[in-house]
Amino acid sequence: MKKLLTKVFLAMSLCGFLMSNTVSLNANTQQAELVGQAAAAFKLPSHIGVDISLEQYVGKKTVVLAFYPKNFTGG
Repeated sequence: MKKLLTKVFLAMSLCGFLMSNTVSLNANTQQAELVGQAAAAFKLPSHIGVDISLEQYVGKKTVVLAFYPKNFTGG
């Protein structure tokens, strides 16, 4: 019985590992498709309270958008 449980556990662990890699590969493929695409227009307040929009920089500067969820937070 102990050997059977060990085999079942190992088989389930292997399946979980393989499935997680598949999900990860699909997410990376979707992200790669967005590289080089135009971003949607948006306007956000800056750290000094002035609204900044993406349209202000079109054709003037290179803009890199980076998103850090929960950056520098305890959550």
